[in-house]
Amino acid sequence: MSFTYDPLNNLLGPQGPYFRLLMLQPSRDYSEPVHCYLVTHPLRACGKYEALSYVWGDALDRERIWCNETEFLVTRNLHFALQYLRYRNVPRRLWIDAICINQDDISERSQQVAIMHLIYHGARRVAISPGPLDFAHILHDSLPRFAPYMSTADANSTTAEGPPPFVGIREFIALTELMDSPWWRRVWVVQELIVSRDAIVLLGSATLPWSTVIHGILAAAADLPTTIFFYERLRNHRNMPGALALWIYTALHLLTRFKNFRATDPRDKVYGLLGIVNSYLDPLGIMPDYRWTLEKCYIHTATKIIAQTRNLDI
Repeated sequence: MSFTYDPLNNLLGPQGPYFRLLMLQPSRDYSEPVHCYLVTHPLRACGKYEALSYVWGDALDRERIWCNETEFLVTRNLHFALQYLRYRNVPRRLWIDAICINQDDISERSQQVAIMHLIYHGARRVAISPGPLDFAHILHDSLPRFAPYMSTADANSTTAEGPPPFVGIREFIALTELMDSPWWRRVWVVQELIVSRDAIVLLGSATLPWSTVIHGILAAAADLPTTIFFYERLRNHRNMPGALALWIYTALHLLTRFKNFRATDPRDKVYGLLGIVNSYLDPLGIMPDYRWTLEKCYIHTATKIIAQTRNLDI
């Protein structure tokens, strides 16, 4: 029997739009089959949950899980995350786009993408899965030792005393593997990080707070991609009223800054940033619509930017 979704109630009520949450069933063995159930809630009356930030990976490379006791295929990257997200004794409440959104229903997909910034902001925390890492155990041991030595606003001061720990070849290889993860270059990550209340990073069966991971990277690696610094600045600015708008300036600046980031669907290079535009900048008045061609999506966006800025320099 093939999997079928119950339709969502798209009516906007006092408790907000409806969305699905995934109840990931517990397991004491990571190799056991993954079982989960979908439940529908209004966004403002759903209780506590977490949202997953991950890389879809190869859409043709799929693994089997069981959702609502029916076979459901997910990408290998998502299957890996689900295996290690399971608690040992109790279910875990999660929002995961590939399962909680009916990807074959264009109308539902458009409606749910329009509220994704609200979903990630409403989560008690975001769980980040950079994918399978051969040296995850080294990162889990070393990043907490490096993190206190991250430079503060004063370039000559840190949050720790004494010389920083030595970055050996094992730590260097582990850091390189982490920073090479395609997760850092996903366009959706920008929104998922900015609007999140809190975040953790999955390192195999272990986790670390986002702050420990990013501070450990910044302290240990002298030659970093500018993206790493950019994410830290984004999270720092988003909590200061008006600061993000002063730094990012306009929707055009934001779209230009991340134009080379990756998206499975190229329309998401616009749709994946609309939550930031609508929350922190001057809204463009664009709603995601996956019925549109890529050309129509980009032309519509350019038209809105020109009308907003009264400038043809785009």
